[in-house]
Amino acid sequence: MKNIGFLDFETTKGQIVQILSDDWPLTAKEIHEKLKEKNVSGASYKAIHKALKEMLEHKVIAFQNHEYFLDL
Repeated sequence: MKNIGFLDFETTKGQIVQILSDDWPLTAKEIHEKLKEKNVSGASYKAIHKALKEMLEHKVIAFQNHEYFLDL
């Protein structure tokens, strides 16, 4: 299985998991703003959408009413 970095909190995906564990549900825009506040490198809006899409495919997060949350 490919390592996709969900538990490495230094990656964008790991930061998204950390943000959604503290505050949820959030829109992609809200997640982007929180990542910018944390000065996460590589946190462009496009990169965040790509990460969110991959995380949805692996059922790490869920999406409902335009908002994301951890899929527990």
